[in-house]
Amino acid sequence: MNESTNPQSDDEDMSGEFATPSGRRRSPLISAIVVLLGGYLLATMFADVRYFLRGSEPVDLGTADAWVESGALETGEHDEAYVTLRGTPDVQTAARYKLDDRNIRLLRLVEGEGKLFVAVEGAGRTDRYDEVFTGRLRRLSNTRILPWIEQYYADLKLTRTADLDPASFREALTQAPPFAVKTVEGGEVALPADAEVSLVVAHSQARVQLGRASFKSEARARKALEDLGYPFFAPEQQRSSKFYQYWVAIPEAQRQTAQTKLNAGLEDAGSPKATHGAVVLPSRSTYVVSVGDIKPAEGGLRVVFNDQMPTPGYKVEGGQLIEQPLASDGTFSIDASALEGVRLQQPLLVDPDGYILNGGETPSEHLFSLCLWLAVLVVVGLNVTSLVLYWRSRDYA
Repeated sequence: MNESTNPQSDDEDMSGEFATPSGRRRSPLISAIVVLLGGYLLATMFADVRYFLRGSEPVDLGTADAWVESGALETGEHDEAYVTLRGTPDVQTAARYKLDDRNIRLLRLVEGEGKLFVAVEGAGRTDRYDEVFTGRLRRLSNTRILPWIEQYYADLKLTRTADLDPASFREALTQAPPFAVKTVEGGEVALPADAEVSLVVAHSQARVQLGRASFKSEARARKALEDLGYPFFAPEQQRSSKFYQYWVAIPEAQRQTAQTKLNAGLEDAGSPKATHGAVVLPSRSTYVVSVGDIKPAEGGLRVVFNDQMPTPGYKVEGGQLIEQPLASDGTFSIDASALEGVRLQQPLLVDPDGYILNGGETPSEHLFSLCLWLAVLVVVGLNVTSLVLYWRSRDYA
């Protein structure tokens, strides 16, 4: 008789667990939405929670250059860590932005190139910063400010210099691009055919400067060079207002003697001023050229000349020093022994896998984040339980 007067099935008992206070069942869709939104909040807030749990004492990472060289940038060992780092800030390229009511300066650490930045409070361009920074270390890719940082430094068009090994550079030119070239530090860079390099070339001639205060006219300066007895080249225009400049075929071993002879009888010959006396200097030229315009040649390189370059060099002909003529294809040669350096100017790019150190941000500031994260976790857990019970009730149906 009891069964006939209270015919409530097992399914109805289970479904009753999902009833709202008004007696209506809550849709499992609501629980699913709460779980999804809660999961998103748990994921986005976890970085703050992780930082809070790191501890209140900063980890001393030492100097920025040593930390970068240790490979710690790649391991991620100090992600979301409270750290102290020593580095050289590039104040000249500092960026400014507002965070709440604070003025923040973004500084690139020189040792990290485009991989290491610090954000510190500061009001103006005259601010000075210590080279010791303590705060929260974060991956740039985990910050919302990354696109802005990338755009800011792209607009600055900063470059960094890589000194390439001349022998490795010549050897690489015999291969197909991109060329793998060793640096003088022992590293390796990939060199595309459209990259520009600076070739530093030492000339066999000396560069002679004769101060205008000591040599009252160009005629007197030329007469002094003629008395030396070495072939020399005189440019059509003397561009300096302080001295006359010439290129003279003086053997290196005889240059000190030649300088002494030029200064003989001059007043203030030992003055450090460029307007006084004579000085004999080494002669070098730097040629900025696209890698595609450089070809390997026996004993050196052949380079396509352009009007922005200095003279290709000099040679003695008929007792006179003249400019080296170009070949019929518009190229000139550089002897391997004269090639002192090859410098590659590379754009300095912001590495998303690099780090930003938020100066002054301590773990204790994120206690509220931990409490909120735990509250969200409880809500998500309850709704997951609700969904599990719902699916179990369907199994009873």
